[in-house]
Amino acid sequence: MTLSCDQTFDSRVARNGTFTSPNYPDPYPANVHCSYHFNGQGKERVQILFTDFDLYRPDDTSRE
Repeated sequence: MTLSCDQTFDSRVARNGTFTSPNYPDPYPANVHCSYHFNGQGKERVQILFTDFDLYRPDDTSRE
C-alpha cells in the first residue's frame, strides 16, 4: 500500500510559506509518494527557494 502526502499551495490563501518532505531530513518512509502543487493567479509567478535539496539515488542492487 502506498501512502500519499500531496500538498497544494495557493496564492489566494498565502503568499509565502515553507514546506518539507515527510521525515525530513531523513529519507521518506517506505511506500510514501509525495507531490507538491504551487498555484499562482493570473500573471503571478511562483518562486521556490531551496535551503537544502537532496535527490535519492538508488544503488545498482536496489529494486526501487
